[in-house]
Amino acid sequence: MRLCKCVGVLCGVAVGIGMAIAGGFLTGEPALAQPGVQPVASPQKIATVDVLKIVERYIGKPELATARTDLITKWQGQIGAAQAERDAIATQARGLQPSDPKIQELSAQFQQKDADLQRMSQQAQSEVDTIVSQHMVQGYDAARTAVGAAATRGGYTLVLMSRAAAEPIKPQDQNMVIQQMLARSVVSASGVDDLTESIIADMKLPPLPQEAANPAPPPAASPAAAPPGQK
Repeated sequence: MRLCKCVGVLCGVAVGIGMAIAGGFLTGEPALAQPGVQPVASPQKIATVDVLKIVERYIGKPELATARTDLITKWQGQIGAAQAERDAIATQARGLQPSDPKIQELSAQFQQKDADLQRMSQQAQSEVDTIVSQHMVQGYDAARTAVGAAATRGGYTLVLMSRAAAEPIKPQDQNMVIQQMLARSVVSASGVDDLTESIIADMKLPPLPQEAANPAPPPAASPAAAPPGQK
């Protein structure tokens, strides 16, 4: 009887081990460690994308370019009108004799108009910078969404953002050169897919006119001449 019980226990242990091994095969997890056998890493599928190029194309969309142009046109009119008022005061003062007591009054008006004009120019520049920045953020968010969709379709496990190697670094000031270098985070990518053009096609982005991504800033107020009564 004791022998039979021992055989039964051993059989039960063997069945348990067999089920554990089988369970490991079914779940994909090793049930028993095998000394000397290294796990095989899953293959990585990597791609690169020039997000900056996509953003440049995105903010060239007609509706965005029109919004920036309208803002610049508005400020051009306001700054032009304010500058004409300031210059009219100077013209009026030039028709007076230096001893005319009105010269002092016109000088104060001229200085006030000139200060208002400088503030207006600063506000215009700030608003243009803001709208361009907003459009760039919109483009970046849209690019990230499109890259995610393309990565899922293509089975890419990692997509690196890097300025395309074909884009030359422009020798400007040192800080700008450093920024351009940092934007090219991928130095060599042999055999790695570049998704930039396919994503541009997916997003249906228009060709980029030279002036679309870098709109001319609103005109700054021209330097004021000497206030009336001063040389």
